[in-house]
Amino acid sequence: MTHSLHRIGTRESLENDYVVLFVPSRGINDRGSGKKARIFLELLKKHRAEHYGDDLTGNVLTRGHEQLIKDAHDITNIHGVFSSFKKLKDFIGDVVKADLGISVVVSGLLDKVKECSELTGAKYHTVEVSLGFWGKKEKLPPEDILEITTMCGHGYVTAKLVYDVLEKVRKGTYSPRHAAEKLAKTCACGIFNPDRAEKLIAGLSREKA
Repeated sequence: MTHSLHRIGTRESLENDYVVLFVPSRGINDRGSGKKARIFLELLKKHRAEHYGDDLTGNVLTRGHEQLIKDAHDITNIHGVFSSFKKLKDFIGDVVKADLGISVVVSGLLDKVKECSELTGAKYHTVEVSLGFWGKKEKLPPEDILEITTMCGHGYVTAKLVYDVLEKVRKGTYSPRHAAEKLAKTCACGIFNPDRAEKLIAGLSREKA
């Protein structure tokens, strides 16, 4: 199970949201993986990932790229997110060429992830799907807010934070982009997509102004 699995939204929105995770296995291939993590980080930067980071040390908005490179070590898990299929495809193509020998998870629409695999020659061996939300769903925030909060799998982007930045956007204190980046900073590992969030926030601000 990956913490990127429960993102919700329309197909149109999710077609511009793909998460990648670099995951060494302790005791199996973690020795020397810090160097490979640095290569993975450089590829994320090269292909202009919308956001990326390491849940142990922070994300690119809070730490900066060079600090992430410096902090990368064996057993580091690197996460990133892309807002277009082309970016994802080109990135995975370079990951295949790099032949890092580390498991890479891609989260997104299943048919698009499969297409990416076929186009790049990246072989996949496991498919996981979300079964949705169970339990007292009436306690959840509205779905349009969940579209934003579920982009942070650790729950650091809360509904309260989303309402707060929405109010600032409506008042003109924040632009939708600034609001999206404020939320993205709180997502420690860097899978929150500020590009998608900007569009969602702009839409909600217009609807509820």
